[in-house]
Amino acid sequence: MKNKLLLFSKILSGNAFSQMIVIFTTPLLTRLYSVDDFGVLGLVNAILLIVGVIGCLRYDQLMYSTINEKDWNIFYSNSIFSSFLVSVFAFFVLMILNSAYDYLNFELIILVSLMIFLFSITQILSASLAVHRFYVYISNSFLLKSIFVFVSQYMLFDYLGSSALIWGLVLGQFFQVTILFLLVSKETKLVYSFSCLMFPSKNSISSTVQSLSNSFSSQLPSIIIPSKFSMELMGYYSMALRLTYLPITFFSNALRPYLLGELNRKRNEHASVFNTLLYGSLILLLFSIIGVVLIYFFSKPFFILYAGPEWELSGDISVVLSFWIMTAFSNIISTCYLTVYSKFKELLVYDSLLLVARLMVVMFMLLLNFTFFEFITAYSIVGSFFNFCIIFFAIKLGYDEKNSNSYNS
Repeated sequence: MKNKLLLFSKILSGNAFSQMIVIFTTPLLTRLYSVDDFGVLGLVNAILLIVGVIGCLRYDQLMYSTINEKDWNIFYSNSIFSSFLVSVFAFFVLMILNSAYDYLNFELIILVSLMIFLFSITQILSASLAVHRFYVYISNSFLLKSIFVFVSQYMLFDYLGSSALIWGLVLGQFFQVTILFLLVSKETKLVYSFSCLMFPSKNSISSTVQSLSNSFSSQLPSIIIPSKFSMELMGYYSMALRLTYLPITFFSNALRPYLLGELNRKRNEHASVFNTLLYGSLILLLFSIIGVVLIYFFSKPFFILYAGPEWELSGDISVVLSFWIMTAFSNIISTCYLTVYSKFKELLVYDSLLLVARLMVVMFMLLLNFTFFEFITAYSIVGSFFNFCIIFFAIKLGYDEKNSNSYNS
């Protein structure tokens, strides 16, 4: 128990420092770059979270469904190959969209395509280290990435202007991938092999479609806001999202690899897994309620003091988003549980329904001519409802699994 607490504290400390860097350096960046610049950054991040996450065809998730080293190597090899193909495909799609969107210049298309590849590779490298229980390495890689991103964005501004915000992200991602790749090569037996390449499995396809539904639906506002409203509002939205999402980023980067690795290791200890699922989810829900209250009372003055008076609107936006984001923070354990127990079909159904519900919000927004705040309020309410649903659904499955195995034994 003492060793687990020590490991957990090391993981959290690395991610804590990583998020502290984001917190302390953002005010410096907001005084260099414009609101529109952060809008473009937000749009780039949205594309990464939609395409980059599924670039490896979710072989990173399948790593946690087995303890077989041979299977891990198959997933590892296929993931790298698919990441390359998806990034090339994304390049041609963005080139086609280039004529429809003024802000999609050739330089940005090249950078985004490269980041999709790097972001996808990060997923499989992190999973490869997590299944071998090298959680601290993953945590520290995010810390070093945060430092490298800020230094690049700050130092390159005089030379590259507003595009340095994107260049810094690319260089930071490349730096993290390099570190993770060297660690995987040193600490594991995983190697890329053409002989391991195969057509995507049923679970891979199912998990990919599920992740695409989830990421696309969660990033819909970032796609809609620049075209329906303005890039300036996208900048305010992006900054609100950037800071309100910090708890999720912090715990996701720290907890998710750890939880996936430990739940996979204890997958046959159903009573212990259920207790982790139940009490862990309840604790996270309690913290999310506290987070919503704090954001409601303090977000607006915080943004004015922190980012500057021109960012006041981001405080109002963060209040609206807090209900969705804080409940998303609470479902980390639930989604890890469903992933480890290969409930990809259930996750696909859930995320498909969520996508349909969010598309209906967009449809009503267009038909009824919603204002910006009406749109993000409706979007946040739908997200919150579905987050509660997935938590209680996972708890019910865990309860049934525990009782079923207790009865059989």
